Amino acid sequence: MFAKFIFMGIITFSVMSEGLTAQNIDKGLMERTKTEIKKTFPNVPSLSVNAFVKYSAESGSAGPLIIDVRNSEEFEVSHIDGAISYPINQLVERKTHDLPHDRTLLVYCSAGYRSAEFVSHLQNKGFVNAYNLEGGIFEWKNTGNPVFRDGTAVNVVHPFNRKWGRLLDPDSHWQAA
Repeated sequence: MFAKFIFMGIITFSVMSEGLTAQNIDKGLMERTKTEIKKTFPNVPSLSVNAFVKYSAESGSAGPLIIDVRNSEEFEVSHIDGAISYPINQLVERKTHDLPHDRTLLVYCSAGYRSAEFVSHLQNKGFVNAYNLEGGIFEWKNTGNPVFRDGTAVNVVHPFNRKWGRLLDPDSHWQAA
């Protein structure tokens, strides 16, 4: 719990002190965020967006099960194609027994913190092929990869909140109606 508090404080300070240009998102703040997540969850394996794209292309239909642990509202705005919604905020209510132990799992959230926490939980449950997507859906979208809503490509992602949304290209922010 203390590590989570320190991590959130460091990231909140960093997020609030950064500008909103894509250059800062890609090269500065996002890199520091990924570094802090790795420090907070040192035993959680991760895949970069590029490594995931390459792995998916090479593995075809036998690719990983993609798990989005953001809340339902975030998922409904957009998600990575083929992802299943598995909100971490409902983890107590939903057991992991329905997830396959014999398949690679790629878990993501907005920027990687919640998904790293979930992968750590999966490791404690005996899953050995679970990976965190570095930078989450924000990095996925910031690097030009598509996101979908109801099977249709869209150009927006739920920014989670104002602070964390600074990791996402401002042109990709979803605005509530």
